[in-house]
Order: sequence, then structure tokens, then C-alpha cells
Amino acid sequence: MRVDGHQHFWTTQRDDYGWLTPELAPLYQDFGPDELQPLLERAGVDRTVLVQAAATTAETRYLLAIAEQYSMVAGVVGWVDMDAPAAALKA
Repeated sequence: MRVDGHQHFWTTQRDDYGWLTPELAPLYQDFGPDELQPLLERAGVDRTVLVQAAATTAETRYLLAIAEQYSMVAGVVGWVDMDAPAAALKA
């Protein structure tokens, strides 16, 4: 089994990506599982690990929801605010 160990998904409609602006033309477009799946198939890669592209819990929830829907997702590297008092309880 071949696994891509680092993959970002995003949509320009989400407010989490302050760094994602029209000036980054090659990147300023939605990229998600439907765009990745054919690329993985062509490369002979079976699964991928999603990595957060924004330091928010909303981003982590977004990626976890994708992981529940797509078997190609082997795992999620999310974000947790470790300075928040209840972070350990939520993680």
C-alpha cells in the first residue's frame, strides 16, 4: 500500500485561510477529495493523510468530516489550541 503522507484540502469559501488570496493564482481554487482522487489513481497511491492548512478547530472538524466520507483518507493531522484550558479534554 502506498500512502501520501501530507495533503491539504481547502475551499476558498471558508474564512480559515487568511493566507489564501487571489494573488496566489495557482493555489486560489478549491481543492478537495474529488480533485485528488484521480491524481492518486494515476500515481498508484492508495490513501492519503490530510494536514490542516489553518490553525483552527473548525479546520480540523472540516478535515475529520471529509475523512468520514472518503476511504482514501488514512488519517488527519489537525490543530488543537494547547494553551486553552480545556484543550486536553477536547483532543
